[in-house]
Amino acid sequence: MSYFSARFAEGSLDPNKFDDRTNQFLSDKLVALDRDKAEFCYQICRALRARRIVEAGTSYGVSTLFLAAAVRENVRSYGGDGIVIGTEYEPEKAKAARANFTEAGLSEFIELREGDLRETLRDVGGPIDFVLVDIWTPLPRDCVPAPSSSVTTPRNSAPTTPTISPLSPILKIAFAP
Repeated sequence: MSYFSARFAEGSLDPNKFDDRTNQFLSDKLVALDRDKAEFCYQICRALRARRIVEAGTSYGVSTLFLAAAVRENVRSYGGDGIVIGTEYEPEKAKAARANFTEAGLSEFIELREGDLRETLRDVGGPIDFVLVDIWTPLPRDCVPAPSSSVTTPRNSAPTTPTISPLSPILKIAFAP
């Protein structure tokens, strides 16, 4: 975090909009949920019988694998189809994520879209059961589709991106930095 501390100290960091310098710094960094948070998302998705999930900020695909595993088990248990629609801005991260999906045997449950999420999530093709916002900026507020239930939007981002739901107290504890 010394990069962010230094930028904050010099007064050149805008937490509401990352500049080119910050985007370049983050372009090769692993941004992922801790294992316990990813497992928590898996359990929520299983309990909800979620089969259509959106993830904003796939990075190298760590949390995507947990989401896809939940979708796979829900499809096996309850039938039908299922998909995790992930989005990643950095092409190299997307390439690595796809390799991880293949290695884990979960590719058939993941559609990874590359590019700006304002475009990649414009059409998700139907109702969403669960949304994971796993990026550091407040950008997705207006870009990410709302799930069919307001209790299913955990966020792994800056405090400027609030979570509003009946589960807010639990999610604040579970997703605290």
